[in-house]
Amino acid sequence: VGGPTYYGSGNPTNTFIDFDSADDYAQQVSAPVSGLTSDMTGCWVVKSTDTGNGMVASKTLGGAGYLAAFNTNGNFYHNGVGSPSAFIDLVADTDSESLDGSFHLLEFKGVDFSTWTSNINMPAGYGGFTFQGQIKAMFIYDRSITAQESSENYSTLQGLGYL
Repeated sequence: VGGPTYYGSGNPTNTFIDFDSADDYAQQVSAPVSGLTSDMTGCWVVKSTDTGNGMVASKTLGGAGYLAAFNTNGNFYHNGVGSPSAFIDLVADTDSESLDGSFHLLEFKGVDFSTWTSNINMPAGYGGFTFQGQIKAMFIYDRSITAQESSENYSTLQGLGYL
């Protein structure tokens, strides 16, 4: 929605979707979402180019809900998703200041998406928070993944040139 720009070269180091923070986001529109549980993992390979407000995911129907809103003070904020744990490049991190303009593996484990049923935005635009930056990959697990699985994902993404 809004016109994010896809850059694709066939090479992971130069393939990404660019979001401008003005009005760009991806939305699952008006269709029921099923299979979302109370213990999920969301993973994104992101490069944030914004020093202000940002957000990874939001829902717009059925009440406010968002995952990983952040602002200039550097903390991650969540609402309606339980109390997920944040990891940046495999390190437990509650501080978005680690999103420094380079690509990173951003993970949230223990996410409760069970009440999210429609209109899911990833990356998000909600309540003045929009994502500015680039996304190379995004994947959602229906469970919290282990540290070993996170490490395998990281190694694979790094080996393929995503990180």
